Amino acid sequence: MAAAALAELQKAFEDVAVYFTRKEWELLEDEDKLLYRDQMLRNYQALVFMGAGIPSRAEQRAPEEGLAAAKPQTRPVCGDGLEEQRAPSRQEDGVHSGEALYKCGACGESFKDTEDLWVHRRTHRREAAHPCPECEKSFQYKSLLIRHQRTHSGERPYLCPECGKSFAQRSHIRVHQRLHRGEKPYGCPECGKSFTQQHHLQDHQRVHTGERPYHCTECGKSFTQQHHLQVHQHLHTGEKPYHCGECGKSFPQQQALWIHLRLHMGEKPFPCSQCGESFCHRSGLIIHQSIHTGEKPFPCAECGKSFTWRSGLAAHQRIHTGEKPFPCPQCGKSFCKRSQLTVHQRIHTGERPYGCTMCGKCFCTSSALTRHQRTHRDWTLAMNEGEMLLAHASSSLSAEGGDPVPGL
Repeated sequence: MAAAALAELQKAFEDVAVYFTRKEWELLEDEDKLLYRDQMLRNYQALVFMGAGIPSRAEQRAPEEGLAAAKPQTRPVCGDGLEEQRAPSRQEDGVHSGEALYKCGACGESFKDTEDLWVHRRTHRREAAHPCPECEKSFQYKSLLIRHQRTHSGERPYLCPECGKSFAQRSHIRVHQRLHRGEKPYGCPECGKSFTQQHHLQDHQRVHTGERPYHCTECGKSFTQQHHLQVHQHLHTGEKPYHCGECGKSFPQQQALWIHLRLHMGEKPFPCSQCGESFCHRSGLIIHQSIHTGEKPFPCAECGKSFTWRSGLAAHQRIHTGEKPFPCPQCGKSFCKRSQLTVHQRIHTGERPYGCTMCGKCFCTSSALTRHQRTHRDWTLAMNEGEMLLAHASSSLSAEGGDPVPGL
């Protein structure tokens, strides 16, 4: 009979207990943790007063998974003829006296028991009472605000011991360290390709399903990933929020800036396995490798011309369709390719980024610089040829006993 009563009490405790994961517990404020513990103890005591102890499973829980491992002494609910084994708690005195003992730290409202206070505090959490002074975004928990503020400060307190790369969030470094361990726990059931993060697998699976859930409201183009849509939308807005501190050049996405910085640092992390030539960009390596393989897998259906990249084919097809999707915001002239627009805009800005190392003259395009440099090469060849002719003439005259050519 005692065993049945104990089992019934265990079930009753499980019905009223609330458990947190470690991550959820870390997000709670100290005040919430104390309030939660007080409420759990109250549930604990109520069941003990009914006639038995709480099961050891609850006693051994870590704080973030239930009660702390401190077991309260048993006592009767109101002391009706039963021996008391400890003094009444402050909460019990308040229950009998009608006094409101639990005060909300956010608004000052008081409550008779912790359960009412716990419910009340949820209203403050829904109000997201922790605004960011930088961008006015608000958060339910102070810990989330602190984590968010690192996006403004640039703070990256979590350092990878393997490569020295730093991260703003602990969860990010944990994912990063899978790269060093070679761990890719998320496998695609269609093709077997594996990924370090689940959302990378979800993005990849759209390759198989053909799903493109992110649509551009300007032109209707669809994308498999949200950040691809965000980058695309910069074409419509012209926004380039990421600036190079070395040369001032701007980019629509942070990754493009990081790749650009390799030019200044001289970093070329992508070597060709065939000839050893290295490249700043992976795309540059892939294009280069087509020289060795001769592969051009994207043919034009109109004229049969083939391309190494799908984007190259798409740009070429505009010649057939007459499409010019890149207008100049200054004069309205449109172009088939973004690179053509970039070159054209230098007419308006006066920018001449390609300088001749021989004479210092600057040009708008690299092709113009190349044409110009031929004049130096041709002039140098002519000078060398003239000097050779003069030297030959001088040596001939000397052999015949004549006077040498002046200047030699």
